[in-house]
Amino acid sequence: INGTNSSDIVEGYTCSYQKWEFNNLLNLSNSYSAALFFYGIHNCYIQNNNIINSSSTYNAYAMDVDSLDLKTMKFDYNNYYSKSKFVNYTGTYYDSLSIYQSSTAQDKHSISVDPKYVSSTDLHIRDSSLIYAGTPVSAITTDIDGDLRNPKAPTIGADEIPSSGCTSVFNTASAVCLGDTSYFTDLSSFVYQDSISSWAWDFGDASTAAYSGNFKHFYAKAGTYTATLTVMTKSGLSSQSSHVITVSSVCYMTLAGTVKTSLDSALRQSKIYLCTFNSTDTTVTVLDSVLTDSFGAYSFSTAKDSVYLLAMPALATYPHEMPAWSDSGLVFPDANAMVLHHGTTVKNFKTIYGSNPGGSGFIGGKILSCPLCKANAPVVHLRVILADSNGKAQEYTYTDANGAFEFKNITATKYKILVDRPHIDNGKAPVVDISNYSSGKLAFTLYPTYLDLDIATGVEKQLNDGTISIYPNPANSILYLKHSSSLAQASACAITDLSGKILFTLTINSPETAIDIATLPAGIYLIRYQDSNTVWNGKFVKE
Repeated sequence: INGTNSSDIVEGYTCSYQKWEFNNLLNLSNSYSAALFFYGIHNCYIQNNNIINSSSTYNAYAMDVDSLDLKTMKFDYNNYYSKSKFVNYTGTYYDSLSIYQSSTAQDKHSISVDPKYVSSTDLHIRDSSLIYAGTPVSAITTDIDGDLRNPKAPTIGADEIPSSGCTSVFNTASAVCLGDTSYFTDLSSFVYQDSISSWAWDFGDASTAAYSGNFKHFYAKAGTYTATLTVMTKSGLSSQSSHVITVSSVCYMTLAGTVKTSLDSALRQSKIYLCTFNSTDTTVTVLDSVLTDSFGAYSFSTAKDSVYLLAMPALATYPHEMPAWSDSGLVFPDANAMVLHHGTTVKNFKTIYGSNPGGSGFIGGKILSCPLCKANAPVVHLRVILADSNGKAQEYTYTDANGAFEFKNITATKYKILVDRPHIDNGKAPVVDISNYSSGKLAFTLYPTYLDLDIATGVEKQLNDGTISIYPNPANSILYLKHSSSLAQASACAITDLSGKILFTLTINSPETAIDIATLPAGIYLIRYQDSNTVWNGKFVKE
């Protein structure tokens, strides 16, 4: 609506319960006048209007209102613009929008811009400030030209600027390791009356794609690549965005976390070892070590993507805490490998309580490698764990340069001897009954998959000079025991399993005795010969 006479363009007198919405007004008069004049109205809504007075006359207002029932009126989401005065509101003249808003509590979301009408007779707008500046009215869905209104944030005035266009946006990691997969997420958007009709991806490595959504891409070589997404709408508008991606041949990843004791307190000032495992030669290699801080926290930076952690409690501070592999494993076969990815991996775990109450007992001995492995060489610096008959850890120690170890001040009579070595089945750990070995000097053989208890020394007079022998070994159904005729003819012989449990006994009455083992399951067994003066211990394999 426009006008050039000396009166107001739109006037409302003593009207009520009306809504004045989505109008474009322009007053071209050079006399005292307003684009919009109200007098004596109540319960009206005036919103989403362009109220413009282009007159340069001193008393030319965008809006002039008087004698209102202020409590029932609502002015908001309008655009007021005047080259002279701004608004005359119930007898008070305001020269700016901000003063008017703060003084009247009206038009909180209104603005003041020149809408840049096409001409004085064509009131289509050209100022983009009006786009999205209105408030939706459910009953008004089109503008003066029949264009759809923006359902969420319409343009102020009679003319809805047709909304078109798009924005290209996507997410991806800026750094990946060679061999890892890059993940791309399309987050592009478009203006409500438009839509995206095509997607063009360029991954920077001569690979392209033409689809939306989430997908994966694999970079075959290390390097720096610029990935680009170009989207185009059905209206022909386009948008482009890019990300720089660095693919590294060697990636350093972070492994961090906290370690607690078995009582849930922080494991302070204790060594944490970062290790790798070689399944070919079954070796565990220490890559790095750190001390935990006062909160039990640790952190490593490594290029290895599969690692293990070992927590070693400070002995002086934590005398009853046992070392533990990540995920609180007592021995390495109980440990869980951690597969690391680019970024930070968090691993929290606990140490294990060693419950030995103390006593007068003693267990000691040597551990040698199996004869076919390293010719009975001492197994050096092997962590040996003393566990009760139920497998609960008591304490630990390490073998010395001779393969020797010992546990003092123990109370129970039967213990399991566990070792911390890959591929060792500690479910078959030898059980030692210290009541059978007064000196406690034991001999063990470490095989590739288990630890074996051999013989005890120093109990009585031991014969290891060939005076007594067994054959064949391995045996299938009959095992022969042969001894010197100088030994006593009436003696006892016991067959036991590796835990020391007696399976059966027999009496030896001749220099050579056949022992029926046909009913024994295949496995390794101990044989013990004893008379009034001597004792002999041996081992055989039942096939």
